[in-house]
Amino acid sequence: MICIKCGVSIKDGAKFCSSCGHVSDLKISPPVSAPLDASHEWSHHAVVARPDDLSKAVTNRYKDAYKVSKAVVAIGKFIKVVGAILGAIVGFISLLVGGAMSQLGGMSGRNDGVAFIALVVGALYGGIVFLIFYVVGVIVSAQGQILKASLDNSVHSSPFVNNDEKARIMSLI
Repeated sequence: MICIKCGVSIKDGAKFCSSCGHVSDLKISPPVSAPLDASHEWSHHAVVARPDDLSKAVTNRYKDAYKVSKAVVAIGKFIKVVGAILGAIVGFISLLVGGAMSQLGGMSGRNDGVAFIALVVGALYGGIVFLIFYVVGVIVSAQGQILKASLDNSVHSSPFVNNDEKARIMSLI
């Protein structure tokens, strides 16, 4: 068996690594790659190849997490588009109301600028609606990007997958 933390060979069935003390909860025997030379400083950073079934399980988990991050980013974009549409609708309605008030004011002989005020207030309200939705959409998209960055870090430092699998998981190849 090989310790997943430090890469040192340990006895089959051991509960703890005799080198680093890591709790061994995986039963991997025999090692797929050559044992690491623990005398080198860099040996605990080396990638240790894992059996295919474990590698596939980890790969699937990471791929599912990347799908979630992409969905969160897409939801953020959707919220921004909805905000733009709602802001435009509110602005258009204020234009219609302002035009109608202008015509009614012209019929009664008084046009004291109420129509213009209604138009300005409606346009401001439409802008505020758009701004609120846009900010929420940016926050949601940012959460998706943060999740993606965390996943990139996790995949890059995972001892369970080799470099080709890492590149595939992160959609680099």
